[in-house]
Amino acid sequence: MKKFKIITFMILIFLIIAGCGEEETETEGYILKVEEERVLLAENISFKEYTEMKDLSVDKLTSLEPVPNLIYLSYNKTGDFKKGDKVSVTILGNELTSLPAHAKASKIKKFE
Repeated sequence: MKKFKIITFMILIFLIIAGCGEEETETEGYILKVEEERVLLAENISFKEYTEMKDLSVDKLTSLEPVPNLIYLSYNKTGDFKKGDKVSVTILGNELTSLPAHAKASKIKKFE
């Protein structure tokens, strides 16, 4: 009986630890703005769509119909990127649902 309790307890601890990990999701898009430790990404757009919105302010972007999927990504190495780069992004954890959305990127990679 004591072994059963110990095994049950260990399984419960394992499930709790496994459930606490942050999920990662993948996306891609074009960088519209580069700031210190964050970039503004327009998700899943074509190059033609990028050229039509690249010079618009955030206020103008959020008033477009339909509103593009915009997300500010916190990232430490923003100096590696410039406006117009097409990138793939690994997002760590959940996005904050605002307009634009906010999230933390664990990895950003330029397409060649």
